[in-house]
Amino acid sequence: MILRLILGGTLAFIYLLIFTNKVNWFSGFNEAQKVIFNPDSFAVSKAQTGFIIIYLTALFSLYFITFSQETIRIIIGVFLCLYTFMAFLAFS
Repeated sequence: MILRLILGGTLAFIYLLIFTNKVNWFSGFNEAQKVIFNPDSFAVSKAQTGFIIIYLTALFSLYFITFSQETIRIIIGVFLCLYTFMAFLAFS
């Protein structure tokens, strides 16, 4: 349980750094995020939906890894974490 809390806290910190543009690990994601969520831009709503899905997969991966008691949900959380980082790499 303690190990999962430490892992979830570390993962939450990494997500926070990436989503707030404090690190330049995924610069393409950060630049696209600025363009899509800019109220003056004519962004497509599907792109905004895609970013919201990335946010939700990050949130659910944290929830499943940190607060779940069943093994299958922990495995789903790890899968969602890997899926989120693959989505980040798509913007690189």
